[in-house]
Amino acid sequence: MANGAAFDEKRWTRLGILALAVGAAALAALGAAAWGYRNGYWDVGFALLTVSQYAAWAGAGAVVAGLLGLGASLPGGARRGAGVSLLGIVLGGAAAGAIGQQYFTVRTSPFIHDVSTDLADPPAFRALLALREAEGASNPPEHPGEAAALQQRAGYPDIAPLAVAAPPARTLEYAREIAEAEGWEIAAVDAAALRLEAVATSRFYGFEDDIAIRIAPRGGGALVDMRSKSRVGRSDVGGQRGAHPRLPRRARRAGGAGGIVTPGRAARRRPRARRRSPHRPAARAPSAPARGRNRASRARRCRAAPGPRAGGRSAPG
Repeated sequence: MANGAAFDEKRWTRLGILALAVGAAALAALGAAAWGYRNGYWDVGFALLTVSQYAAWAGAGAVVAGLLGLGASLPGGARRGAGVSLLGIVLGGAAAGAIGQQYFTVRTSPFIHDVSTDLADPPAFRALLALREAEGASNPPEHPGEAAALQQRAGYPDIAPLAVAAPPARTLEYAREIAEAEGWEIAAVDAAALRLEAVATSRFYGFEDDIAIRIAPRGGGALVDMRSKSRVGRSDVGGQRGAHPRLPRRARRAGGAGGIVTPGRAARRRPRARRRSPHRPAARAPSAPARGRNRASRARRCRAAPGPRAGGRSAPG
């Protein structure tokens, strides 16, 4: 019996160690996929569809092995490797969850890689054309067309031009400050044409998205259009959707300091009238007998109180 119990403890400890090793390997594979793509050792297809996919399945297997090991080790506590199994679950879940989240985003987002606030006349890339060609961008610089525009309208209906109250030249300065704050690599700023082009690079895989900002005068302010396009891949995994709202958010922050202001938000809010709580009774005016008693009480207090009378003379003693 003792030998059987010892064998059982070793078996479940080994299962926990297996979950930990597979989970750590899955995370390492994800890191290797990103590192290899950033350094040019393999293309995006091998990084995402091969290495990352196998890493996700390995992470899921680590979670299953960790759960089995954790379920068998709970009665014995740490002696059977509950902590090791739990750590394997965490590492494997992180690897599988990272790829699972990307897969969910691809399935629930428009399958496009080009997003623009002006779909009738998207801002064109000019300064970035040579850089795109030199770095071998697989997606052409032209807009994909009406099919992509229909998907954008259905999936991202809130993406629209930004109307601002600042003059066009000042708006271009703010756009440059916002691009620098976002960490974008500015490729060109054309003050005469009121245009800005930049490159945004993702943190993990290093995917590059080209960005064009076009500013046009509108009344006393300006109208800002923005376009972002992935260089590789048919789907941007929702990346372009996340880049566009950051410009209006930072613009409104600047508008609070007297810079870019969205006209609809510049109006001052009207103060709302205070509403009486339904549980608090309304104040009622005192009745006529109560008013008479109050006046008599005030008169008695005035006669009893010492001090100077009208005319400045003191009361006789």
